[in-house]
Amino acid sequence: MSSSNDDPKLFLVHCIDTEGPLREPLEATFDRLEQSLGIRLTPSLETFQKIRSGELDLGDKTEGARAICSPHNLDYNDSWPKVDSMLDEILSAEYRQRFPDSDG
Repeated sequence: MSSSNDDPKLFLVHCIDTEGPLREPLEATFDRLEQSLGIRLTPSLETFQKIRSGELDLGDKTEGARAICSPHNLDYNDSWPKVDSMLDEILSAEYRQRFPDSDG
């Protein structure tokens, strides 16, 4: 690779580590709430649903807790078909060419 100050380039690498389906037990979500926001609660599906809906008042940490418990953040690729689907999408030419660099 030749180096030219007139034509600098920044190379980006998007690494994806896909060892297998990912699952997070309810207890681990509550551990993340404690580690991230200092919220210590007894793990239960009822409490989780109240956090997610905003029904549980956690003061200034309510929105942060809702974000941690949001469907978007907990929608893991928890099966091989989901992992395969993700890889099919991100490795497709259409996906990779969505934001081409200056060289196309």
